[in-house]
Amino acid sequence: MDVLETNRLIFRVFAMSDAEFFFKLNINPDGIKYTDGVSSDGVEQTRSFIRGDSGFERLGMGRLLVQVKGTNLKIGCCGLKCNGMEGCVDLGFRFLIAEWNKGSATEAREAYIDLLKKKGIKTMEGRAMKEHKSSIQVLTKLGFIHWKEIENGLEGGMQSTLIL
Repeated sequence: MDVLETNRLIFRVFAMSDAEFFFKLNINPDGIKYTDGVSSDGVEQTRSFIRGDSGFERLGMGRLLVQVKGTNLKIGCCGLKCNGMEGCVDLGFRFLIAEWNKGSATEAREAYIDLLKKKGIKTMEGRAMKEHKSSIQVLTKLGFIHWKEIENGLEGGMQSTLIL
């Protein structure tokens, strides 16, 4: 079931058949360098993650698979989790490296922000590793402003936290 759509992208809830893709998305060290650093140990562990990640079906919001319209090529995910401030959601994204710098992250987040605003979510949080300037640029382009910096627990690294 498609949940969101833009001129170029389609968003849908993850299915078990997406486990191989999600595993591929999370296995490349360069692709997860600026994330929580968690990769999957295998496709079966990825299936377990997908089974437990039913936020969209339960809450009407959560992590969604992002595909290219017309080809259905799977390129990443965009979604949220409750995090940080009370009543505030953390809107994150992850795309295949081949999709970086094509505007997909900005387009995906913009569409998701519109969906959340329609659902009455007024405050959103976006986190990015302090040294990941591209992600911070995406957030600021979408209207997020710097709120604070927090330790991320990964070898003393810091995250910039921005709010909208």
